Amino acid sequence: MSLSYTNNIYTNQSNLSQNSRQDSINPRLTYWVQHKKWSHVRIWLSNWKFRYSPDLTGHMAHGQYTYRFNARTSVFGIMSIQRRILIHPELITMLIPLAWE
Repeated sequence: MSLSYTNNIYTNQSNLSQNSRQDSINPRLTYWVQHKKWSHVRIWLSNWKFRYSPDLTGHMAHGQYTYRFNARTSVFGIMSIQRRILIHPELITMLIPLAWE
């Protein structure tokens, strides 16, 4: 089991791009069924804050199952689901002109 936190801050001098900040948390659980079989599940929860554009919230779930034949050969299956939501999408038309000033 592990837990990580990421804080990314983007700043720039250009008027064509905007400053932003991303905060995300990533819990992960790995489970060994037997010596040759294991699986893990990861979940990402992210929140982006932008200077002009609407904020964005994102979620992602990722699962993997691995079967190990020997020390050098494995097969695995992966499934991922991702969702991103703009916060206040109606503000897009009001904020786009501000980016060009």
